[in-house]
Amino acid sequence: SKVLAGGERGLLSIAFHPDYPSRPWVYVYYTRRPDGAVVISRFTLSVSPDRLDVSSEAILLVQEEPFSNHNGGQLQFGPDGLLYAGLGDGGSANDPQCFAQRSDSLLGKMLRLDVDASSGSAPFYGIPAGNPFAGPGDPPDEVWASGLRNPWRFSFDSATGDLWIADVGQSDFEEVNVEPAGSSGGLNWGWKYKEGNACVSTGSGCPETGLLADGCDDPDLSDPVIVYDHSTGDCSITGGYVYRGSAIPGLVGDYLFGDYCSGRIRRASGGPSNPTVVSTGLVLPELSSFGEDADGELWVTSLNGTLARLVASGQAEPGTVQLAVTEVSFSETAGVVEIAVERTGGSTGFAAVRVQVVSPSPGANPATEGADFRLLTELVEWGDGEEGARTIRVELIDDGELEQDETFALRISLAAGDVALGAAREVVVAVLDDERRRVGGCEPDADTLCLNDGRFRVEMTFADFEGQSGVGQADPLTDDTGSFWFFDAANVEVVIKVLDACAISDRYWVFAAGLTNVATRIEVVDTVAGELRIYENALGEAFAPVLDTGAFATCP
Repeated sequence: SKVLAGGERGLLSIAFHPDYPSRPWVYVYYTRRPDGAVVISRFTLSVSPDRLDVSSEAILLVQEEPFSNHNGGQLQFGPDGLLYAGLGDGGSANDPQCFAQRSDSLLGKMLRLDVDASSGSAPFYGIPAGNPFAGPGDPPDEVWASGLRNPWRFSFDSATGDLWIADVGQSDFEEVNVEPAGSSGGLNWGWKYKEGNACVSTGSGCPETGLLADGCDDPDLSDPVIVYDHSTGDCSITGGYVYRGSAIPGLVGDYLFGDYCSGRIRRASGGPSNPTVVSTGLVLPELSSFGEDADGELWVTSLNGTLARLVASGQAEPGTVQLAVTEVSFSETAGVVEIAVERTGGSTGFAAVRVQVVSPSPGANPATEGADFRLLTELVEWGDGEEGARTIRVELIDDGELEQDETFALRISLAAGDVALGAAREVVVAVLDDERRRVGGCEPDADTLCLNDGRFRVEMTFADFEGQSGVGQADPLTDDTGSFWFFDAANVEVVIKVLDACAISDRYWVFAAGLTNVATRIEVVDTVAGELRIYENALGEAFAPVLDTGAFATCP
């Protein structure tokens, strides 16, 4: 309820205190409801081991935001034990008020805070003695670096202590900046004067006494180590980490990063002094953030709900998740039904799959989500090492209509965990309509003829809507449509003869269910074209559940 989400707003980062859980503090970066201001605050671990006490919030810092975008949003503890926070330039485009270069604003800056100083009372942090602007006057004491547009995201190399900052570009270039370990801070990365290595602004809106008085020519400006353009579909960098894990030896020492628009994940080899950037070949649509676990292994997530871990190519995954069946059938009146999903062979790790409605196979009569069924289960999960079956619950909606069978399809996709999807990734569910009509036998009405067990020959003659002849006829048809239904019949020969196509509608249907050893013959005389069209199945052949004779000719 505290968070204003949507667009680039929301709960943007959390960071655990380096001495957690002996110091049970978690630091949170979010945009505040209702005004969208950036808030950095601290929460304390509750008695439950995986929850924070909401009432324990201690607010460290609030920064008003003039626009909804460019909220920065990363928190990281550095190797010095201090908390670093990246703030964007306040939003809009081209930093209209030049916040990133103003000495009287926190916007467009990297902050460094000592959260162990004044931890028991507001503001719940202190200014580290080594901060470059600590003391009287501007810039604010909290500022560590400046000239940033929207640092999404930054991280420290766990082996060297170097700080890698991915800064989202405006229109043409994305960049990565590196501050070497041991730096005394105060670096200026150039925005809004520079985007990548290009000088893009003469400083409109910037004060003469700003942080870069000489703009693009200022000797205090620092240049990025990686720049790429938007020519191949990239548009918004997502910073990652220098890999220091053990699962992928060939990746050790490389910086991994991605792009939100293209989903491409790239690696920069050679360290910060002379990096060489190549593609990993991995693509994750809507790639939004990276993470590093306690073992130095890297994780990546996206706005579509995916959480994945990077593994060595060809590395076997512990466990498989798949649907127990690929096709199931239900009565429309069955209410809430369940479909099994199984995890096998997973000795360690949690797992989760997402369930989505997809279009059924071509030729199927599609059921409508919300009108014919509702998906009640969107995520299926297993705990660490758990195996066995879980269920997907679906509510079937009885619409009370007499209609042909409808189908819908569900697909499972990996949402999280060290598992692989099995070959059976999709299940098609057939909804059998009108089960209640079959209970107790068929009920003739104005547009339904019923056949019971036996051998029947039915001839239907349509001279007009009121007159018809034939064995087993129903009441005269009053609708424009000829619909004939046959349920649970055996050894049946059906001949439907339509002598005057203009007397009925433009389409003629035969519906059947539960038929065995059936021969059907439909004779349609098109009086306009003067042709006889015949649709038939020979005795003993499979009978299609629905036979559509096609459109008649247009009558005068």
